[in-house]
Amino acid sequence: MQNKILTIIVTYNGSQWIEKCVQSLLNSTLATDILIIDNASQDDTIDLVKTKFPIAQCIRLKVNKGFGAANNVGLKIALTKKYNFVFLVNQDAYVAPTCVEELVKVFRNNAAFAVLSPWQYNYEETGNETYFNDFVLKEYCNKISLDREGNDQSKVFETSFVHAAAWFIPISTVATNGGFDPLFFYTGEDNDYVQRLKAKNMKMAVVPAAVFYHKGSNTAMKNPASNEQLFMNTELLKLKLPNASTTGALALFAKNAMRANIKAGKKSAIALDKMKAIVFKTLAKKIPAILSSRKEQQKKEAYL
Repeated sequence: MQNKILTIIVTYNGSQWIEKCVQSLLNSTLATDILIIDNASQDDTIDLVKTKFPIAQCIRLKVNKGFGAANNVGLKIALTKKYNFVFLVNQDAYVAPTCVEELVKVFRNNAAFAVLSPWQYNYEETGNETYFNDFVLKEYCNKISLDREGNDQSKVFETSFVHAAAWFIPISTVATNGGFDPLFFYTGEDNDYVQRLKAKNMKMAVVPAAVFYHKGSNTAMKNPASNEQLFMNTELLKLKLPNASTTGALALFAKNAMRANIKAGKKSAIALDKMKAIVFKTLAKKIPAILSSRKEQQKKEAYL
C-alpha cells in the first residue's frame, strides 16, 4: 500500500494557529503533502503560510463557502491526483510527530474502517479535548478508557461518531461517500457525513496510539445562544436521513413544524418555542434544495 497523503486544512482568520499546525505536520515521521483552503480570511493567514511554508499549497477562496464546502475543494483534488489518504485537520490544532504514521499503520493492518480519528488532547496538553472526552469517549465509543495510556495502544476502538477536527480517510471512503453537504455551512456537516456512512454500513474508529492536540472549545454544545443552529442541524439531518423515504421525511417535518407553530402562537410560548417555529419556517424555504441534496447523497463522490 502506498502512503501518498494529502492533509487538508481549512482556514478562516487563523493566523494565530496556522504556523504551529503546519510546522507539526512538517515534523511528521511520515511525510504528507499540505493543502491550505482559505475561506476568504480577512487576516494574513495565507501570506504567513506562503512566506514561512512555501512547500504548502494554498488556495484562497473568494468567498467564505463554509467548512464543509471548502474541504470539498481539497477532497476533489485528492481524488483527481490519486492520493491514497486524506487527513482533515482543523486550523486550531497540531499533531504529534508519529500521529500520521500510526494512523496509516491501522489501515495497513485493517482496512475495515472508513474514518479514523487520533486521540484528541486539548491544545495546552493538560487533558483530553472537551468534546472528545465528554461525548466521543463517554457516549459514542465502547470499552475505552478516558485515560489514553490506559488503553491497549495496539488496538483501535470503534465509535459511532467523532467530530471532524481530525479525520484520517482512505481515498476509497471519499470515492464512495463523497464530500460534505454544503447545506451545512458550519457545524453539522460531520454529523451528516457520518449519517451517510452508517447508511452504507461503513465504520469509524479512535486510534489511541495516534496523538493530536485541538483548541476547539465546542461552545456549540454548551452555549444556549447556539441552540438555534443546533436545532436547525438536527431537523435538517432528519430530512436527509438516507434510509427514510422522502415522503416519510417530509411528512414528519410537516407534523413537527405544525406543532412548533401552535406552541409558538400561544400566550404561554417561551423563547425556545418561538425559535423552533422560526427554524421550521427557514427550513421550509429550503425544501427544494434539501430534496436535491437527498438525491445527491445517494451518488458516489457526492457533493464533489
